[in-house]
Amino acid sequence: MQSLGNGVLVISSAYAPNDVVGAKRFTFLSEELHRQGLDVRVLTLAQRDSTKLDTSLPCLKHVYRSRLPLPYPVTPDSTVKKIYLRLLQRYIGIPDPYVSWLLTGLFTGYRLIRRHKVGVVIATTPYFTSVLMGALLSRFTGARLIIDYRDPLSGYDWPTRRGVNRTTPLTRWLEKRVVRSASAIVFVTEDMRRHFQRILGPYTRAPLHVITNGYHPTAELEPLYLDAGKVNLLYAGTFYGDRKLGLLLKPLDELIREGSVSADSVRIHIFGTLSVEDRNLLRELDQEHLIREHSKVDHTTILRYMKGADILFLLSGEDVTYALPYKLFDYLAAQRPILAIAPRNSAVAAFMEHVHCGELGIIDAPISTKDALSTILRKTSGYSFAETAAFQWKQLGERYANIIQALLLPTPPPLSITTRRTS
Repeated sequence: MQSLGNGVLVISSAYAPNDVVGAKRFTFLSEELHRQGLDVRVLTLAQRDSTKLDTSLPCLKHVYRSRLPLPYPVTPDSTVKKIYLRLLQRYIGIPDPYVSWLLTGLFTGYRLIRRHKVGVVIATTPYFTSVLMGALLSRFTGARLIIDYRDPLSGYDWPTRRGVNRTTPLTRWLEKRVVRSASAIVFVTEDMRRHFQRILGPYTRAPLHVITNGYHPTAELEPLYLDAGKVNLLYAGTFYGDRKLGLLLKPLDELIREGSVSADSVRIHIFGTLSVEDRNLLRELDQEHLIREHSKVDHTTILRYMKGADILFLLSGEDVTYALPYKLFDYLAAQRPILAIAPRNSAVAAFMEHVHCGELGIIDAPISTKDALSTILRKTSGYSFAETAAFQWKQLGERYANIIQALLLPTPPPLSITTRRTS
């Protein structure tokens, strides 16, 4: 079916100034697509009163926010709310607890496509509802569909969390139907593309592309420095799941007790929240003086602190081996050495082995982390970052725009073959 026009509609459950990490990919990509001359509009969820905002993030002029008829998440502080959450997460909320967004999002999206001559709809995960909405709008209007996988959906063996099961037979069936309607599919890592090709590749003829997350150069930002006279390690974010401060703290404690590192020479700065487990470990090792906790700050300010740090600490666990954490790209923007701890066969490990930006420790091999930490503490400079220019949003936006422009080209009519009768 012919597309309607040259406009682009992005469907993303979160968008600036929402400060959740899921908002950042298209907060920055939509800005770059706009710079490429595309008429970009964003459909996202209305902000709740409890939404944490980051006003330092860029925001397009044409952003449309539709409400969620069945609120989620909800604080389970009463019996009624607990019953509501259980019903939503286990029975009503299929394929995910945001499914009621279809009621308002489809209406708004259809109106936007018709009014602004949208020819391409980009629907991005992590929530299946966004992708299902994009597929339905594509079917109703003829606009081409790009599925943007920031995270896998039903094709990944997700653990059940907070009562939400993302891998039901229904969601698997729905995803197979949805990918059939895609005109292009984009992934944020090569690992995700390979996994999709193996599991869902037979159900689509759409070309598969890899466009990672990215960063903007920060030459104009002045660094904010931390403890003078110390080697300052910085971690931005919270610790949960496989991401434990102990993975860094135990090797550092060994180096201190061996005398290889002075306890007075190193500080670890956490812009986030320590877990109870990590606090207990700090007391057990008697190393609480190594840690400086900071309140969360906006995106621009944390970039300035990153530029002023000596080493940036990155964690990735066995539960997300396919992923390159978004903070990795913020770290690249700061151009400061990165100490990464990740599973051996993970996207992070592959990245660190091919990009000269720091050292890698293997999450289940503490000696490798100890060696990596020892090396980077001695060598807090000398990393070239030469390969990182390819991850700037400008270059990534150009590549994404090329995918969109190819879909906006008119589809040539089928060749008509005539036969001549001969006598």
